[in-house]
Amino acid sequence: MRISKPVWLLLALIAGACGGSSNSDAPQDPALLIQDVCETVVGLNCSSITLQQCIESGDEARAEAAAKGCGAAFDAVMQCYAQKLTDCSQDPQDLCATQFEAAEACDNPAGGDECSLGSGGAGPGAPPYFRQCDIFCPAWGAHCESDSPTTLACSCTQGPKAGATFGAASCQELTVNLGAQHCKG
Repeated sequence: MRISKPVWLLLALIAGACGGSSNSDAPQDPALLIQDVCETVVGLNCSSITLQQCIESGDEARAEAAAKGCGAAFDAVMQCYAQKLTDCSQDPQDLCATQFEAAEACDNPAGGDECSLGSGGAGPGAPPYFRQCDIFCPAWGAHCESDSPTTLACSCTQGPKAGATFGAASCQELTVNLGAQHCKG
C-alpha cells in the first residue's frame, strides 16, 4: 500500500495540528469536509499552518484522489478525521486506520512496496552536526536523527518491528534496504 504525496502532505499538516469536531453529522461535500477538518486544525493552534494552506493542501489531495477514482475513500478519511480528531497528540493515521487503509488500497490496488525517503536539517539551537532522515513505506517506516557528528540513531516508526532501534553512519547510508533489514516484518 502507498498513499499519494498530496495525501501525505495533508496528513503531515494534520499530524502537526490535530483537532476535530465531535459532530457525527459532519458535511458530506468534499470541500466542506476539508474545510471542517482544517478549521478545527487551525483552531487548536497546534501548528503554524493557516486555514488557507490547509484547505489548499486538502483540495489538492482530494483532486489527486478523485483523479485515481479514490475520491470516496479520501472523503471517508476526512469524515473520520472530522468526527474523531480531538487534540494535538493523536496520530491521524492510527485514529482512522480502517478508512486510511481503504484509501491506501484504492490509491495502490496492486499493494506495491513503494517507499519514499526524506531528510531535513537542524532547527534553531540544534548542534551543527544535526541531521534527520526518514523512510516511509506502506508496511513500515524508520526515523533517524544524529546522536553524534558521525552516527545516526534510528528507530522503526511503524510496522511489525515498531520501536526497534538501529544505527546508520549517515542519511546517505539510510537506504530502503537497510531500513527493511531492521523494520520490515
